[in-house]
Amino acid sequence: MMEEMNIAKSAPEADQELIAKFLSENVSFLGPDPEIVCDHHMQPRSPREEAILGGGEVDTQLMRDVRMSLNASLDEAFEVVEQTAASPAA
Repeated sequence: MMEEMNIAKSAPEADQELIAKFLSENVSFLGPDPEIVCDHHMQPRSPREEAILGGGEVDTQLMRDVRMSLNASLDEAFEVVEQTAASPAA
């Protein structure tokens, strides 16, 4: 009986260690960036943005590739949200 009580007391601590280990190794979503969420004004271009957009002649192939990459990412995110909303366990 006494041994069972010791196991019961140590189980939550072991669970906490396992949870802490899992969370430290698996970060799935950090949340929105507070700096972006709190400020909706246009920011000045970064040096990289200026080099890409401010150089006079625009590389249309690069813009197409970036646009396609963004589109694919947004489509994938929408698909995940759509599936989550349709899931009976959600």
